[in-house]
Amino acid sequence: MMIKAMGIIMIITACGVWGLSGAKRLEKRQEQLGELKAAIAFLEKEICFMHTNLSLAMQKTAEFTRWPANLVFAVAAEELGKKKGITAQEAWLKGLKTMQAQAQLQPKDIELMAALAALLGVSNAQEQHKALTALGEELLLQQQKAQREIDSNQKLWSYGGFIMGTAIVLLLI
Repeated sequence: MMIKAMGIIMIITACGVWGLSGAKRLEKRQEQLGELKAAIAFLEKEICFMHTNLSLAMQKTAEFTRWPANLVFAVAAEELGKKKGITAQEAWLKGLKTMQAQAQLQPKDIELMAALAALLGVSNAQEQHKALTALGEELLLQQQKAQREIDSNQKLWSYGGFIMGTAIVLLLI
């Protein structure tokens, strides 16, 4: 009987933790989108108003930004700093790939960020300003969508895990 009780507790706890981690992922995505939006605004200031070269602007942005959002800028700055003939586009995409592995972002978030790659380092400051501003606005929209998703799904994830664990236990009894 004691083993059965421990099994019940373990099943409900495991499912509950799974549900709570799903709810936390929703929150982290929203936070990371906000961090990326702030980082893009910082990068825009460095490129367009301070006229900082791209690799140094990326490095400063990486220092300004929290993990994991800073990975895209840190990796891109490192790649550009090596001066091995890599383009800004290739460096940016490599940074995005590194960040994607660590962040809670969805593929559509990464696609938005990847669209900037074609303009980095090859267009004038005014064109980069337009692209960075547009990306910032798109990230804001994604952040707002993520907040709505939190509002509608967070309780579902939080309680759903425990309810699912209870349902599994009832089926096994």
